[in-house]
Amino acid sequence: MDESALRTLLNNLDASRSSWHGLLHVFTFLVIVGLGFDLFVIIKEFWDDLKEFRYGQVHPHEIHLPKRPSASLLVLGLIGTALIVIGVWGELYVDVKVAKVETDIRAANDALLGIIIQEAGDAKTSAERAKAGADSVAATARELASELARFRAEAGARRLSPKQKELLRKALEKTTGGVLGVGFNPYDQEAEVFANDFIETLKSAHWHPVTQWFTAWKPGLFIAFTGKEALDAPRFRELRDALKGIGTPAENWQIEVGDKSLSPPVKAGDLYLLIGSHPPVSANAKIVTKGHSDQR
Repeated sequence: MDESALRTLLNNLDASRSSWHGLLHVFTFLVIVGLGFDLFVIIKEFWDDLKEFRYGQVHPHEIHLPKRPSASLLVLGLIGTALIVIGVWGELYVDVKVAKVETDIRAANDALLGIIIQEAGDAKTSAERAKAGADSVAATARELASELARFRAEAGARRLSPKQKELLRKALEKTTGGVLGVGFNPYDQEAEVFANDFIETLKSAHWHPVTQWFTAWKPGLFIAFTGKEALDAPRFRELRDALKGIGTPAENWQIEVGDKSLSPPVKAGDLYLLIGSHPPVSANAKIVTKGHSDQR
């Protein structure tokens, strides 16, 4: 029996137990009424005997016929006794039925607990397997990132020289400014270092860079926006011109709202500076290394 069926069975058993408890109250009431009738009969008989005794004391020499037994009193006594017998029998019967229902409830609870424990064990096993798989993937990613970093180190890491930072700061500090999402891949050390150069400079220019994860392995530097109207916005033009002015022009990239290559996902109207992976190096390429800004 599965978990859903067991829970349904428990609900039905609990409803059955409640109904038996209600019937138990009925039988208990019958016992109380029967005892009341018997009590009335006992008091009535005592009162009649007491009156007969007193009459005999007052008229000791008088001979009189005994009183006729009361049929109604007999019927009332019999009814009271019958109610007591029925009530006690009913209580015993209900007690047996309730005990059986409670036994069934305990059995169902034990079975449900067994299923829950088994599901918990299966979930733990699945979690351990998933963790092992995730660890394996993470290790592979770290190996790839390390290998990629080694290749890029040989090709020359992208950095902003102190002069470039100063020129960028001066170009941006008198502009509109505002919040700017700066995205890079956290597994790409070279891109992260390059992004930190921009973040540091943007802060010094009183812009408000917000770090985001950029998981697309797309090479290059990009100004991303969600609508073409952004091309005419002052912030876009100011950022584009400032980047050109320091020799690191960025490509325009219209990105879809909700694009999950950025974390948090892209929001409408936001502007982003995305640092992609290191562009492929050709045999004839000039490398941009730390302290240099020569254009490929």
